[in-house]
Amino acid sequence: MILAATRHSPLVYRATGNAEEAFMRTIILFVAALAALPLTSVDVRADGPWCSYYTNGRGTNCGFYSYEQCMANVSGIGGYCQRNLAYPPSTNRR
Repeated sequence: MILAATRHSPLVYRATGNAEEAFMRTIILFVAALAALPLTSVDVRADGPWCSYYTNGRGTNCGFYSYEQCMANVSGIGGYCQRNLAYPPSTNRR
């Protein structure tokens, strides 16, 4: 309460400065982490044998391992399913 009453005391500015410094440190750490994000390598693969192609050019998703999974994905949102031509053929021949 005394600090609020003496608004022009150096103690108040020092307390405010510490909060501002902490905020700036947080921003700097956040920006550094964000800048380092592209340097990480996470191997995310969606290379199933079935691809869903969404209507209106909204993209594709090739992470399905059955036709039923693919059709359930496009059900209600529009699209169609096709075999993934880049998927390696199965080596299990019967």
